[in-house]
Amino acid sequence: MVINEIRMNPRHRCFGHVLTDAAYETGYIGKWHLWANQAGHHDEAKNSYIPQEKREHRLGFDGYWAAYNFNRQYYKAFYFENKPGRIWVDGYEPDVQTDMAISFLEEKDRSNKPFALFLSYGTPHDPWSKDNVPGSFYGMFDQTAFPLPQTWSEKPDPNMDRFTDPEQWLSYYKPNLPEFQRVYYAMTANLDWNIGRLLDAVEKAGIARNTIIVFSSDHGEMFGAHGRI
Repeated sequence: MVINEIRMNPRHRCFGHVLTDAAYETGYIGKWHLWANQAGHHDEAKNSYIPQEKREHRLGFDGYWAAYNFNRQYYKAFYFENKPGRIWVDGYEPDVQTDMAISFLEEKDRSNKPFALFLSYGTPHDPWSKDNVPGSFYGMFDQTAFPLPQTWSEKPDPNMDRFTDPEQWLSYYKPNLPEFQRVYYAMTANLDWNIGRLLDAVEKAGIARNTIIVFSSDHGEMFGAHGRI
């Protein structure tokens, strides 16, 4: 995928196809971001729910499905299963998604049937506002100083893909970067806690010795370093 506004071609042979064809039970929880194809309308239901008759756009993930295309309000989260109505999340999205993943592990006998569960968190993606992260984790960093990076420039890098307005760079990003980082670190600490919960659940299920766990990310954040966000 080269940009979010292009729908993935279902004729490609993908990871989910390989797993399903190899008799793995698949599960997918969280952000998908491979279905919407209208810029500026990511959060509309038609761009988030993959209907049953378009199941090939789930790209081989034929098992448990609790996904959505776009949302960054982590206390106003939702997902779709096999019906078009949104299923609203009660609580902080990463916490609930981890609960769902743990239930996936607990509800079935994992001793014989191989499985592949994808847990696609939205955090620590912006918006980095205090009301978008649990207070207990924000409190871990509320007294922490976050100075501007040593490579800070009063002019944004013009080759950045966005945020290149010099006036906005100084009036908005410069004064807010410390708070943005504070929330980002709080979100990341929450993910650390949730991954720990998931590892504990794998251990408790007795499958730790023959389970491979892969942690990856789609990008990091610059927070002003080298004139970039």
